[in-house]
Amino acid sequence: MVTYIVFTRESTRDASELETYSQNVGPTLAGHPVTVLAAYGRQKVLEGSEVEGVVILEFPSFDEAKAWYDSPAYREVREHRFRGAHYRVGLQRSVEKSPPAASSALSSILSRALDKGNRLWRRSRHRRH
Repeated sequence: MVTYIVFTRESTRDASELETYSQNVGPTLAGHPVTVLAAYGRQKVLEGSEVEGVVILEFPSFDEAKAWYDSPAYREVREHRFRGAHYRVGLQRSVEKSPPAASSALSSILSRALDKGNRLWRRSRHRRH
């Protein structure tokens, strides 16, 4: 199932390290089935703290997304990103595509997804205490 890697840059620490990252990240994508959906274009935070930028990459599967992220080439280059800025990065698997749903069906899908997320969050908090 399609999976997205979402990079959210929260703050810059060292612009020269980010420049090095920017110059070298492109070649790490070679040979991986990836589509760049968004890259530092216009964005607006609707809730939460402001961010400096967002990048969204699409991969055909969770495993292919993780394979690129953990590849030796990207592991080497991402060190510059770590030194250059504070990011949040996450993998997000898509939902199954279906014909356009009526609003009640869409509401049901979102409700189930939120319930699942809340259960996982409660479990993770319980394990920490």
